[in-house]
Amino acid sequence: MVQILVADIIANYGDRPTAEVKISMAREIITEFPVLKDDEGCGYEAWYTPGKGIHSATGWLEERLRNVRKRSNEHNPIRQPKISTPSNLISSVTALPESTTTENEHLGMKEWLKQHTEPVSTVNAYMKRTVLNRAKWIRENSELPIRGIILEYPRLFDTPGMVNHVL
Repeated sequence: MVQILVADIIANYGDRPTAEVKISMAREIITEFPVLKDDEGCGYEAWYTPGKGIHSATGWLEERLRNVRKRSNEHNPIRQPKISTPSNLISSVTALPESTTTENEHLGMKEWLKQHTEPVSTVNAYMKRTVLNRAKWIRENSELPIRGIILEYPRLFDTPGMVNHVL
């Protein structure tokens, strides 16, 4: 059960979800299955207990998430460590050139891309022509999860060669 729940969390929120997400999942578990409620505290602490001070978060959901992250890092040792740099510094260091596509052209191509996956040559051409507008939008909406980006730009991940990603 923990594997299924953590897989759902990762699919929807990534492998580092917020404490609120994990607390919400833990509460839902004991609401749906009262027999799984813990006798102490709020009843969901066996599923997830947030960390306080120097103490790490615990619980079955947290432990499974840690194991998944650990295995993921073992299989992908080349990953670069994340640098906690303010997003405005990143965007100033890697400034984007101005797009030559007008806003109306971009909106038209973006809407077409939401509705079509073929012909692939047109998809590729439109993706190429909208890359700067898309990059700007993604930077401006950096707090969105991946699925939010996919809703706005679905061809980004379902068209071969657009984004190479390792899961």
